Amino acid sequence: MMKEAYIVFCDNVSAIKLSKNYVLQGRSKHINVIFPFLHDLYKDAVINVIYCKSEEHIVCITTKSFKTIMFEKFQNMMGCIQERKLR
Repeated sequence: MMKEAYIVFCDNVSAIKLSKNYVLQGRSKHINVIFPFLHDLYKDAVINVIYCKSEEHIVCITTKSFKTIMFEKFQNMMGCIQERKLR
């Protein structure tokens, strides 16, 4: 019984290309463990790496700064309740 591949969303086009075609690694610096590992998972159909813009990638709220509107959008997507300001 074949399991469906896990979907991994990524906002870095170069990382996606390296995970799908490890031959390109010769042109990249500091590649040691992660991309061969990802490439093997991709090749074995364990994962499928898909591009997702930062503005749509909810996990980016923990690693990047956004304008207030985007920050609040991500808060709502996660179900966070915004505290009311005291007067």
